[in-house]
Amino acid sequence: MRYVSIPVVTVFIVLLSTVITPLIVSAKQKAELAVTEDNCVCYGRALIKILRVFAVFFILLTLVALVLTILSIADPEMMETDSDDIVFIVLSCMLCITADIATITPSILLTRKIYYDNKYFTEIKPFNKKKRYFYSDVTRIENTVIVELGEQSVRKGKLKIYFGNECVKVSAYMYGVKNFIKVLHAKCKNIKFN
Repeated sequence: MRYVSIPVVTVFIVLLSTVITPLIVSAKQKAELAVTEDNCVCYGRALIKILRVFAVFFILLTLVALVLTILSIADPEMMETDSDDIVFIVLSCMLCITADIATITPSILLTRKIYYDNKYFTEIKPFNKKKRYFYSDVTRIENTVIVELGEQSVRKGKLKIYFGNECVKVSAYMYGVKNFIKVLHAKCKNIKFN
């Protein structure tokens, strides 16, 4: 049993990776164009879709691991398992649950978006929680964002927009952050960018 599960999981992960890698490359260019037209800052939709595909895969793998664990404990003779196999199956089940959490959590958190116009920007967090911020209320801006697009894209840093004690953080990994910074420069001329 244990000698079969490791190669099967490895083959599934390799197959998923080879299918998903070309999708990532083509989706990056589309994402940058889409957010510019929509006056939006968001994480790439392809990344979220990929995380969701992996989440479904790991959930199915967890269900299989749970069924095998229950069957191995309930009827070890039918499953031809001994105590070492049961320990391995339970550990595999725990690993699958960890993988579920590691894919579901980011796929939810990365749905965050920021829409902006001439007067304000609206931050939409997971589960459609919206909050509106007016440019006139900005007290301080810290910008360490470096975005260089090309063959070897570089994205690092963070944009921090302060409203008194409250702070909105925008990662350089979000698409459209460069255009949003330009809008902030135009609308917050009296605020010095650090």
